[in-house]
Formats: sequence, C-alpha cells, structure tokens
Amino acid sequence: MDQIHIFPDGKEVQLLDASEAAERIMVDAAGSFFDLLTQTDISVRMGVESADGAKGVDKPGLERFKAFVRRSVRDWTARERQAMPEVLRLVHDQCGEAYASLIPQKWRFIKTSGAEEFGYFYTRGDSIVIPEPAFNHRLAGGDMANLAALMLHETFHVYSRLNPDKKALLYQRIGFSRLEPLNLGGFLTGRRMTNPDGADCSYAIKVENNRGEDAWITPVVFWDGKLNSGFFELEFRDGWWRVVGGDGFPRPVNLETVKGFYEQVGRNTDYLIHPDEILAENVVLLVNARFRNHDLAGKAPDEHSLRVLHDIERILLQQ
Repeated sequence: MDQIHIFPDGKEVQLLDASEAAERIMVDAAGSFFDLLTQTDISVRMGVESADGAKGVDKPGLERFKAFVRRSVRDWTARERQAMPEVLRLVHDQCGEAYASLIPQKWRFIKTSGAEEFGYFYTRGDSIVIPEPAFNHRLAGGDMANLAALMLHETFHVYSRLNPDKKALLYQRIGFSRLEPLNLGGFLTGRRMTNPDGADCSYAIKVENNRGEDAWITPVVFWDGKLNSGFFELEFRDGWWRVVGGDGFPRPVNLETVKGFYEQVGRNTDYLIHPDEILAENVVLLVNARFRNHDLAGKAPDEHSLRVLHDIERILLQQ
C-alpha cells in the first residue's frame, strides 16, 4: 500500500496495491452489491450467455464472478502514483473547510482493468475504484478538472455509505423513501442491473401521475441488449409494493408528464438512475460553485433546483 500524507488536516490517501485491493474490493456490507446481484448482472459483466436471469444467482456462479472481479485489480504505475496527489489536492481544495467532512479520514483507492464494471468509476465499501483505461485517457488529455469532478462524485458515495443519518436526510430532501417489500415483477426482476454506488433499488418518490392520482415511482436500471433505465409506477397489493404491469412489459413513466418529480428533485442533473447519483451530481455542482465563489442562483436552472442545492448544503453543514 502506498500512503501519501499530503493534507495538513491529516486526511490520508491510500493507493492499495493489487494484493490488498483484491481483498478490499470484496468488502461489501450485508445486503449490498454482491447480495443483490442478478444473473443478468453477472452474465453481462463477464460477457457470457445468460440462462434465465429470473432464476437468480447460484453460489458457484457468484464465486466465479467474485474471482473475475479479483482478477481485475491492478498495481499503480509510477505515473499514476505521481498524478493522483495532484487530482486529489484539487478535490481537497474544492471541499475546503466547509465540506471537509465529505472526504474520509482514510481516502482509499483501488485500480482495476475496468472490465468488471463497464469501465466506470465506482465505489466498494469505503474505497473508490478507478478504471485504468478511463483514468489514463483523462490524464493523457490533461483533463484534471473532469477527473476531480469524478473523484468528488465517487467520494460522495463513500460519504453517503459511511453516514447513514445524513444519507437519510438527503434522500428525504429529494423525496425518496424506502418501500418494502418491493417486487419488480417478472420482466424487470430478470433484467435488473445492480449499481455498485446505489445497490438498493427499493427507493421510490411520490408524484402525481397523469391520471391525477398520487403514485410512487421507483428508478430501475435494466438490460435489454444495452444498459437502460426508467422510473416505474408502483402499487401496494397483497402485502407487496409491485411494479404496475410488472409481470408483462411495464412501461417507464414519462417524468415530464407527472407532477411533483422535478419540484422535489430539481433539474440540476439528468443522471437520475438512483437517489445517490442525483445527490452526488448536486454535490459536485454545489462544491464547485462555492469553490469558485459563484452565486448558486447562476448555476441552478430554476427556483426548485436552487432550493435543492441550498438544502443539500444545509444538511451537509449541520452538525
């Protein structure tokens, strides 16, 4: 492990070597990513033919996938070890004293080939996972601002995971509550894809549907030959929250035709696949604006969106 003590406030950057990373990338809270995987998750990520995704994951299949993930970890090159402090100093400076709590005391990073998660940046436990190709592509282009934004986005996911009370308040602010038990129905259950930064897909938001009725809708990422996502309306029936039409071919809700969605969530981002992603994008916008001494009103597209930023800031700053 490389330990880089670069911050006066004692925040420590740790770049995990492949040996330690292969263990830490498996560290996952109960009821989180590995517990919630579908057969479609595994098949698509490993590039193998799926049998019947609706049948769920067997233990040997899950162990093969875990081994695949472990094999994806990589050691850091000298160039990457040199570049990471520069990127992270930028994030640290942007957070400053006001948002210092967003950064964990031990800021851990794992590098992988990217093959295990479509080449995306993501988090696992208290670690941020960096896909080698995407990271080095941005380095080669000198795109430090974009890298810093990505690091801040993923750092928020770690913060959310490690601070459940703040997470609950932030989710509540943008209208999301947990609905249990949730049954996505045959179509989505067999095709659902699990987001490592928001593995729990049982969160929903109340809106007024196009029939003028109160309705809960939930975001789901699914595979239909490519990664897709949508919000689906729920109904409470036989002791379960169920996707309306879920045993057939449910149709996603058009968010532009329902009332109350953007009034709660705002329009600061169109990355709406999970409440944690909505919040992470808002936090990046908020922190960057404050770092540059910009008026938030000039960054938010409307009054509702501005209020979201101010309220997220209030929750982050309260003791």
